[in-house]
Amino acid sequence: MLEYLYREVFPGILQVMTTFWRKERLFKVIGWAIALAFVMSLWVIPSYGAQPKASEGKIEYEVTMDNLYSAVVKAKVFSKKKELYITEPPGGEIISGGAVIKPNKKGFATFSYRVDFPNENAKRTFSGIDGVKHVSASFAPPFQVFKGSDIFIVPTDGDGTHSFANFAVQMRMKKNHSAIVPWKLKDKAPDKNGGEDATYEVENQKSLLLNFIAVGSMDILKSNGENISILVGFPRGGVKLEEKEKKECLENISSLYKTQELAFGKKPGSQILSVIVCPGTNLDYSPLAAALYDSILLACRSNSIDSKSYGALSCGLVELWNRQSFLAAKERGSRWFQEGLPFFYGWRAAAASGVVSPKIAYTGFSSIYREYLTYENQLLEQEGVSLYEAEKRGLLEYEASKGAALCAATAMRIRELSKGQKDFEWLISNLPQKAEKGGKYGLADISELCEEATKESWASFFEDRVLGTKSISASEFSSSELFDPAKIGSTQANPEKKSSRSWIFLGLAVVGIFLIPFLLSGYVRRGTKIEVNIPKIIPDDEDEEEKDA
Repeated sequence: MLEYLYREVFPGILQVMTTFWRKERLFKVIGWAIALAFVMSLWVIPSYGAQPKASEGKIEYEVTMDNLYSAVVKAKVFSKKKELYITEPPGGEIISGGAVIKPNKKGFATFSYRVDFPNENAKRTFSGIDGVKHVSASFAPPFQVFKGSDIFIVPTDGDGTHSFANFAVQMRMKKNHSAIVPWKLKDKAPDKNGGEDATYEVENQKSLLLNFIAVGSMDILKSNGENISILVGFPRGGVKLEEKEKKECLENISSLYKTQELAFGKKPGSQILSVIVCPGTNLDYSPLAAALYDSILLACRSNSIDSKSYGALSCGLVELWNRQSFLAAKERGSRWFQEGLPFFYGWRAAAASGVVSPKIAYTGFSSIYREYLTYENQLLEQEGVSLYEAEKRGLLEYEASKGAALCAATAMRIRELSKGQKDFEWLISNLPQKAEKGGKYGLADISELCEEATKESWASFFEDRVLGTKSISASEFSSSELFDPAKIGSTQANPEKKSSRSWIFLGLAVVGIFLIPFLLSGYVRRGTKIEVNIPKIIPDDEDEEEKDA
């Protein structure tokens, strides 16, 4: 063997080295060797345990509903962290894995847990997107509603912060059951037991935890708008609605959303909105619409969806913007506007969309005003409390009711002083642009916009009612003005649409007279389509609307 190496191999190696001995060729060989080593490292190293970048910071959930009152969740976590911490789920327990999980060499770890839900005799409490408002309701089988935070657990780092932003959720449902969630559907397939596996993509942690989820026997209707898809779920158990009423409900929700989108702009969060409608529900108070990140739960005692329910739904819709992108700055005298806005503009938008009559809208708002007077009398027995002081003391109910009344008084004053040239929709359309860079507005921003609209000072008006303790009398607003669809939103300023229309007119002026009919044909068709989609302003059956009151 040694002789063979000495006679055959070593001379060959020597000959190769001699051939490449020149400096130019040596450098070329070294360069190719380095390049080859780099390519090999990209190809070989990941196959030997390196973590795939596409899976970093991701959790995949698999949810199996054992029955309507119990679910088993399996979580697969992808992370670079050596240790992750998990907490006990509400009403459940960790089945495997313990409180600390450690990703394996491939960068993922799995753990399972069980979650128990209240039975049909128990009441559920849901807090809204601000963490304050509550819904107490019981839902009969075969239908279950819960919040994402009731069932999903997001592991944390050692310092307690959440590590992940990307989520995938697989819901395993029994035969004839379905789920309604405000998430993008990635895949759907039948299982061997006649049920269905649906996989959803979830954008972020808020969308995962701060949304309503409904599972069970239900009918789901869908409407695809220009900027949003609306899903509406109706449980099959309990009170059953006619197909006509379900379709009408979807149309009304779409109309309410379009009206509010004109004022607030595109909804933040995902462009999917899910609405869970539960008529004939056992509630502590009714009707009520609790809003979360991209979802709304509408619950009402009646066996149908009446005008009061649609008014409550409209107030809930306002919260989709009001608690996310339309925010009051802390201790700058403007929280009354944020707290009161849903209860005034919700009813105003309901009238503007034609879903409820102006009379019903005014009646609904009047109930809020009566609540304000009750709180005002209670506080005056002790001492006068300004809205600015109420914010510091956390008197949310007082802020919300007086804030709604002050919003109404502000709307009335803007229209009167501007002689109908500006209105409340103009104010809320322009307020985000007036706010500071962080997107939060203060009392000064509201006052400046009001002065811009009316060319008059508003200092004493807000000083008396926000910083002072002056009451808001009913004479400061009027039903015929505030809830008349013909006088709502006519002066609304939407910067994007205004700019777009200006460019259209400029283009028409530049093009020549012979091309005008050709260009206008598309514009007229689009205008006709918009007009057709606008719902009726006043229902045909006015007596039925009054009966709902």
